[in-house]
Formats: sequence, structure tokens, C-alpha cells
Amino acid sequence: MALRIFTVPKLFQNNRSRFEDGAIAIEFALVAPIFILILTGIMELGAALFIQNNMVNVARDASRRAATGELTEAQAEAFAENALVNWGIAYDIDVVVPNGASGAGQNVVASISAPLDQATIIDFLGLMEGRRLAAQVIMRQE
Repeated sequence: MALRIFTVPKLFQNNRSRFEDGAIAIEFALVAPIFILILTGIMELGAALFIQNNMVNVARDASRRAATGELTEAQAEAFAENALVNWGIAYDIDVVVPNGASGAGQNVVASISAPLDQATIIDFLGLMEGRRLAAQVIMRQE
């Protein structure tokens, strides 16, 4: 005769019927695609916001350097292009310095834009096609 040290109460015993055996698999099959779609959308949004944030930071740095007279228009555009070259995206970069380097009190405008379909990881059904991310910074010359 075996001595039972621990007995499981009837409340916690497995009383599943044979009809419930596949219910978990079916529920998973219904919920998993929606869950994966939501997770993928979060990753897509995160990738686009990451690129957008980098574009704003580079535009701010390029416009600040152009506003202080450290860089000319062409040099500021080259600086921005070099700062963004590692991401493999075709950026449109435009830096406008009014009156060349002498225009104290004028606004320096740095604009960077990129195709959204290149900034995201996966382009679902071409939804990102033709859309653009844009960053623009306006800084007053010193």
C-alpha cells in the first residue's frame, strides 16, 4: 500500500471532455494573426518614428551649424547627407541660408524628407507607397 503525501483536490483535477481538446488550438489560431498584426504595426511605427527622430536631429544640427556661420549651404547639406548615410534611405536634403553667410537675424531653414516605404521594415500591401516622412528646422542666424 502506497502512502499518499499530497492529494490534489477535485477542484484542480483535469476534467476536460473530449470536445474541449482542440478548443485551445482553435482559439490560438483565431487570436494569433491579430496579435502578430498588432505587434508588426508597433514595430513599423517604431521604425518610422526612429528615422523621423534622426532626421529632426540632423536637420537641427545642420541648421545650427549653418546659422552660426560654421558651414555654408552646400557644406550643411553634405553634413546632413553624411550623418544619414548609414540608414540606406534616399533622403532629400535642402538647407537654405539667406544672403549667403551674412544675414544676421534671418532664418536658416533645413528640410529633410524621405520615402516612408524605405523607412519602414515591411511595407504591407504597398500602404506606405508615395508617402513621405519630413523634418524641417528653422533657426535664426547669429
